[in-house]
Formats: sequence, structure tokens, C-alpha cells
Amino acid sequence: MGILQKLLGREKEEEQVVEETPAECTHSSLVPRWDDPADIGKEDKASGWTCSSCNQAFTPAEREELRAADAERVRHRQQEIEELKRQKEELEAQEREQK
Repeated sequence: MGILQKLLGREKEEEQVVEETPAECTHSSLVPRWDDPADIGKEDKASGWTCSSCNQAFTPAEREELRAADAERVRHRQQEIEELKRQKEELEAQEREQK
């Protein structure tokens, strides 16, 4: 704040800090890690998995849980899309009837 502003009693408005909450990572892009070079390329022999988005490490069992959750999320989204398509078709049919 400048001297002139202090003398005139004007205070600078405080900036509001908006805290952004980061989107929760879905860990949908996992990269395998192997302990034995001979196992490289064999997913079933991976000793662990690392998310390429957030760098969090997962065990093979946790990876299977994440894959199941990802599959469920995709199924749910597909159902939502199908419902929206059905609603759109109904609205279009109603508009045609009104004409």
C-alpha cells in the first residue's frame, strides 16, 4: 500500500484466495513395474503398478480393484448416455407430434 493511500485512508482490497480442490485421480493409466528383467512385458509377472497421472504406487491386487472400479464407472457412464439418448428421442418425437 502506498503512502498516499495510507494518508487518504484508502485500503487496498484484500484478494480472496480461491482454493482449488484437485480432481480425484481415477488411476486409469497404470504403468507396470517388474523386479526381474526376464519378466518384462508379462503383466501377470508385474511386481507393482504406478499411476502415470499422480505417480501413486499400487500392488497387483490393488490394480485389480482399480480395474474393476474403472469398469464399473464406464458401465455407469454408458447407462447415463443411453438414458440421455432415449430422452432426446422422446423429445424429438414429441416435437414432431406437435407440428
